[in-house]
Amino acid sequence: MTPTAPALDQQRLEAFVGKAIGDIGAAMSAALVVIGDKLGLYKTLDRDGPLTSAELADRTGTHERYVREWLANQSAGGYLEYDPKTAKYRLPPEQAFMLADDSSALCVQGLFCTPASLSQEVRLGLGAQCGEQRMREVATEAGFTRFRRAAETPFNLVYELRK
Repeated sequence: MTPTAPALDQQRLEAFVGKAIGDIGAAMSAALVVIGDKLGLYKTLDRDGPLTSAELADRTGTHERYVREWLANQSAGGYLEYDPKTAKYRLPPEQAFMLADDSSALCVQGLFCTPASLSQEVRLGLGAQCGEQRMREVATEAGFTRFRRAAETPFNLVYELRK
């Protein structure tokens, strides 16, 4: 007898496809949130916005092309708002509360993600290769007083740092 494929429940399949795509998008956006924090993009938009990609790049000393791509991702994901009439991006106050206000209890900055796989080559970067103790030492040297593993996936370790 030839084995037959099990019947698929179309609603369950569609729900899982949506979840998987959402998870992939979240993983990609998480890295861009860290970039936005490290380069001061959120804080500059909060302080000076709305801004065009060229204005934001100029004020942060970054390359306009990369800032433009970052802005497109962030607006598509609902992190920023885009006005096509002015070609300017805005950080809404609710997002600013979580992304640009270090004093907010809901601020997500301070989280960082590092590869969990020992096989990923990072040279002098931080990751599973250097060990959690070394990452804790680097965070302490940088002035952070709180260091904790916030989450772990098969691919990444997520740490929270607070001053």
